[in-house]
Amino acid sequence: MRRHQLVVVELSLAILSGATARAQCSYDEVFAADSDPYDYFGDATSVFGDSLLVGATGDDEYGTAHGAAYVFARTPSGWVQEAKLLGLGAGYWLGTAVALRGDTAAVGAPMAYPRGPESGAVYVFRRRPDGWAEWQRVTDYSGEPYDRFGHSISLSGNRMMVGSPGRATTEGFGKVSVYELRPEGWVQTAKFWPDTPYRGLGQFGAFVALSGNCALVAAPYASRVGGFTDANGAVYVYELTNAGWKNVATFTFDWVCGQGGVFGQSVALGGDTGLVGGWGCADVGGVRSGSVWVLERIAPRTWVITQQLSAGDPDPYDSFGKYVAIECDTAVIGATGDDEAADGAGAAYVFRRRGGSWVQTLKLMAPDAGAMDFLGVVSLHRGRIAVGAAWDDDRGPDAGSTYVVDCPALRVDCDRSVTAPDR
Repeated sequence: MRRHQLVVVELSLAILSGATARAQCSYDEVFAADSDPYDYFGDATSVFGDSLLVGATGDDEYGTAHGAAYVFARTPSGWVQEAKLLGLGAGYWLGTAVALRGDTAAVGAPMAYPRGPESGAVYVFRRRPDGWAEWQRVTDYSGEPYDRFGHSISLSGNRMMVGSPGRATTEGFGKVSVYELRPEGWVQTAKFWPDTPYRGLGQFGAFVALSGNCALVAAPYASRVGGFTDANGAVYVYELTNAGWKNVATFTFDWVCGQGGVFGQSVALGGDTGLVGGWGCADVGGVRSGSVWVLERIAPRTWVITQQLSAGDPDPYDSFGKYVAIECDTAVIGATGDDEAADGAGAAYVFRRRGGSWVQTLKLMAPDAGAMDFLGVVSLHRGRIAVGAAWDDDRGPDAGSTYVVDCPALRVDCDRSVTAPDR
């Protein structure tokens, strides 16, 4: 673990301006204790309070590319590794998705084989007085081969949503399952498919975001004509009603992002505000420069797009919006292809909500950025930002690292907000 001063580029005059940001923001670079080349530590991140969960899909302790997840705790001396989480029978790519809430860690293993090849599983671990231990392997009771259950996970309170983007249905590919925490463990209470059929692979459930009784479900390869190259993407908004989970809004296809835009490559949700990334969109900075759209609930079961966000310095292939996170009045957006620091080094952008609009305030880059680090795998909680750089070479080729950013001003602002009741 290395501690640095944060590299901050001022992009507008807001609550954090250049000199203030440098004085108030700092970060630590965190590595796995057993880093090896091609571990891809930082492929997924989830920060919650003084704990951090990081996926490393290439870890080979249990076999080639079996994968793992690591838990870190914040101490007076910095971030300390608490545990390495491994799941028996996970197949490979354990850590593709991770979610952390309190003493519970959920780790996706979409290539696990509980119900046939690549049917998928989610491994749930709990922190106990003697350390972290596997508590439950969650599977889809009606799972089938190649569902890839566990490709995406979102936790909110005592509820968990899991995506199965490989499931073949009459509406295309993909399914979502919902679980509730009961005394006996996590119990499946709902599953659903898109109400609106689409052509192409679709991959409904490739990315999910859950906040209280609302959810966003992305199908980034949904298409009017079929095929990856024509993928426009779609995002479905669900709300939990007395009759179950209902699709209350759908944002889809070329009228939002354009052909090949991959609208829905990332989603995040906090209270009545959601973010949808389209890293392939080209309408601002050129090919694959990327954009992010803000969704707002303006009335019960009524959602609208209120703003399109883009980087203040857009360039082709920046992939702005590849990853997104939101909480209260702060949004963090990853741009894994940004090349200001080095070719493909990546960056993260911080936006603040002011007067009903989102304003870009900071750009975060690693001081030791290297080419093709692809920094930008973001998560956010209480003003603390985690940013993964899974291809970082500090501990060997593509061993990976994760940066934990602390900006007290963001944390104070969040403490004053009541946007997200489930946090």
